[in-house]
Amino acid sequence: MTSDASSPLTGHVLFTVRLAPRARVELSDHVAALRVCLRRVMARHPFQIDSGVVLPDRMHMIWRLPPNADAQLRWRLVKSGLSRHLRRTCPDAVPARAAGARDLGLWLPGQGARQVRGQADLDICRQVIWASPVVAGLVRRTTDWPHSSVHRHADLCAGGLRRRARYGLPPVTLATTGASVGCRLRDQAEIGG
Repeated sequence: MTSDASSPLTGHVLFTVRLAPRARVELSDHVAALRVCLRRVMARHPFQIDSGVVLPDRMHMIWRLPPNADAQLRWRLVKSGLSRHLRRTCPDAVPARAAGARDLGLWLPGQGARQVRGQADLDICRQVIWASPVVAGLVRRTTDWPHSSVHRHADLCAGGLRRRARYGLPPVTLATTGASVGCRLRDQAEIGG
């Protein structure tokens, strides 16, 4: 993780988890299995998912963690559960890896983590997450991507567009992707991507 080990992550935290380049699978094809893995981990190690998006090669999520939560453990359990599912359902897509490895070599090590600081920062992080399918060139509008919490937060999206205007930022569309999307470059550097 990219956080300071002396200060544990609590409250809202933005995570980015990426597949290894040699993985021959797309996360967006296995969203149902990912949801099952997340629910199992949440049942044993509570946290809440505020927002998220699943792209073919990565996922971005904002988790709300309780005090002294072990985020690394939670992600390790999610990734190993999804890896086991993929080994059973599409073994040809799993890259060769040393026997006994929990994640089967599907994932890049660790995950990007960024502490969210305040409501304005949370709003911006949500907008960056929801804009990522547009930025990746997968869709023209954020609401066109099916594997996003943007659909669950329709009221926040409208408010987010008003907040973007208040901060002098253009709405996120295909025309505003790249360096002009809010704080995308700063956030991508902080979350590892």
